[in-house]
Amino acid sequence: MPCVSVEVCNDTKLLSSVSPFINVTLGPDHRYLNGTLHLTCPHGMTSTPGNLTRQNLTCTQLGDDDYDYQPSPEPCNVCDEPPFIDPNTTTSNYTNNLTYFVGDILELTCLPGHVVNLQSDNQTSINCTLTGWTHPLLCYQGCPSPPPSVGTNMTRPNITSNEIGTQLLYNCSQGTHHVESWPVAAESVLVECLDNGTWGHVFTNMDCDILCFDEPPSPPTTLPPLAIPPHSDWDNVTRTVHTLITLTCPNDSVLSDLNVSVVVVSCEETGNWSALNTSLLCRRVCWSDPPSVLPPTNTSWDETVRVVGTEVKYWCPTDHFFPDLTSAITMTCDDTSLNWTLTNASSINMALDTPPFPEGSVYDGTPPPYWKGDILNYTCPQPLLPSSGTNHTSVLFNGTDWVMDDPEFQCFNVCSRSPPRSRGGWRVYNGRDIVGDIAFYHCSHGFPDGSTIVNSTCEESGNWTLTDIPLCQSKSR
Repeated sequence: MPCVSVEVCNDTKLLSSVSPFINVTLGPDHRYLNGTLHLTCPHGMTSTPGNLTRQNLTCTQLGDDDYDYQPSPEPCNVCDEPPFIDPNTTTSNYTNNLTYFVGDILELTCLPGHVVNLQSDNQTSINCTLTGWTHPLLCYQGCPSPPPSVGTNMTRPNITSNEIGTQLLYNCSQGTHHVESWPVAAESVLVECLDNGTWGHVFTNMDCDILCFDEPPSPPTTLPPLAIPPHSDWDNVTRTVHTLITLTCPNDSVLSDLNVSVVVVSCEETGNWSALNTSLLCRRVCWSDPPSVLPPTNTSWDETVRVVGTEVKYWCPTDHFFPDLTSAITMTCDDTSLNWTLTNASSINMALDTPPFPEGSVYDGTPPPYWKGDILNYTCPQPLLPSSGTNHTSVLFNGTDWVMDDPEFQCFNVCSRSPPRSRGGWRVYNGRDIVGDIAFYHCSHGFPDGSTIVNSTCEESGNWTLTDIPLCQSKSR
């Protein structure tokens, strides 16, 4: 009988020991004696020894009943080609004359001004694997350092990019402003990743807060005689909410209208500085109170004010006199000695009652008694209007009588609105809507009652006597 070839080599066993990434090419008779198969490494990979990219295996008899593929296959475990590394953005520790086996790691470092991720890392790595070098994270131009931290009362969107040109908008909470941007007092701050790889901004502090926009209270620029400005500890910059400014008078002086030497101003949550009921003028004070008196002597001292220049009057009641036979004396806080000195002694020359009020006015001043030269002011309260162009007048005590600055001054009630408009004719009126003002209405062709003139008068009640002006019709009708 003729001999027949049979399959003697087991490729299944062989291929189970070979990497699945190796390309296997089977010959048509690869299982028969002297049949072949071919193993090809993945691109960029070789085997050791020999640095082979292709291996040819032949079905070979090893013994009486022993057959296998020879030579034994070598693993494709060498990354034979250099990895792709962009020299414009990245450096590495790769060396051409070294053999890199599967499992070896290359360290990659981004050039200055480049990063690989949002965490601003500038280092990464690649591995030699059964299929070649892994793909690295690419370095790109960006900002290696994180952007500025969010300040108080401030928000910022999540960072989705740190590439060159990325812009981040930091927003202040409602009602607050960026403190360091004063006097702009911005409500938001734009930060951009610049070409030099830094986050561009000019501020060292990103905090937002309530600001007092106006300047804090301060003394007038022109000081009256004997007045001294208080010292302020303000730095001329800070104006955030709860900022405290202390104003202090020099030694031996007080704020003349408060009789204290120190006041504190604060920036409130409304964005305004706290109000001070003072002119912020310091004056020196006498060392002690003015001389005290016993009844029936009267004094004008308020038991508080003793600033330089303060005058305190003493006077005796009717039929009483001081030992020197004067009925009134004046003592003044002297600006040199800071003691009370006698500046005037005279016979009684005062008014014990207020003068008559101009009709409808209110009085603004101290209660009696009044001395020669004292002046009282009278004002028309809202909504009253004066008879003249100004809403106030004054009256002087000349030592004997009260003399009015404007003897005709009065305050009048006003109507709640101007007189009605004319209906077809014309109105003649130049008043100010005060009681007694009269508006005249003219009609050439006559009103329905035949008259050519009607009028409306502003009454004490605040109403016009005629509110429905008759229609002035043309002659053709």
